Amino acid sequence: LVRSAVEERRRRVLQLENYLALMSRRVRQEGKGESYAVIDEEPEVGAENGMRLAGRVRAAASVDDVAEQRDDQRNDPDPYFVREPDPWTVRERSLRFMQFGFCEKWFFMEMTISTLAASEAARLLDERTGFRYAGTGQPWGYRTTLVRRHDPFGKVYLYGDEGVAAEDAAWVWFNLWKFPLDSALLVRAASFDGRFRFEHGHRLA
Repeated sequence: LVRSAVEERRRRVLQLENYLALMSRRVRQEGKGESYAVIDEEPEVGAENGMRLAGRVRAAASVDDVAEQRDDQRNDPDPYFVREPDPWTVRERSLRFMQFGFCEKWFFMEMTISTLAASEAARLLDERTGFRYAGTGQPWGYRTTLVRRHDPFGKVYLYGDEGVAAEDAAWVWFNLWKFPLDSALLVRAASFDGRFRFEHGHRLA
């Protein structure tokens, strides 16, 4: 069976929506606290994977450099917008990932500076609605030190908006990051307070 690009995209959106709805139910029925799901790109094997893993180390070092730069500018009236130099590059990068956090009354998508370039965040702000940096607007519950070091960027959703979140996630993976529609994505999920480990490396393809 050969699907058109439109049909394949719709299939991937529904796949993401079903998984987010599953996590939403788990928070209320099984978990005793906040739950998290991380969606990763599937690592490639061989030399290419080695390059990517090396890129992850370099990206992590760059993140620390940016954090130190921000610490030096703590007197800046708007320190969260000190985002240069951009630690993410096309060739030297960590694997792509996004995280979803599920709270009592709402859930959110987030990406950090180890996976999202400042230019990509700017495009999200321009072409999608509701995205922002965690250090702006209403707090997401992060400590200031975590915001300054990882600079989370994302969007908050109400339960019942899993379809909207799935559309946003698909846009990031397949439009912004330009992954092929048939790319395998891996899911890791757990509820920290309830000590539930739901999935670890479950394949969405």
